[in-house]
Amino acid sequence: MVIEFSVNGYPIQHPYRNLVNTIVSLNSRNWQIQFSHVYGEANFAADSLARVAYQYSLGTHVFLVPPLECSLFVLKDAMGCATQRSIRIL
Repeated sequence: MVIEFSVNGYPIQHPYRNLVNTIVSLNSRNWQIQFSHVYGEANFAADSLARVAYQYSLGTHVFLVPPLECSLFVLKDAMGCATQRSIRIL
């Protein structure tokens, strides 16, 4: 949705406007950039790390091992385990 907004425009009061403006700004620089969709099932490790990040103060944090809440997702990712995707057919 955010990528679509960055290409086609968005309502001024949309809650993602700051993110969209940042993407538009980055995309307008003199470099090549490519966006690709990643299904949520393939992004569990990143999502779990983002949730854990709220527990830490603002700044840089270096982990020698993944936080406990992320360990299973990182292990599955490293092992190349597939996750089944559920879809609804109408």
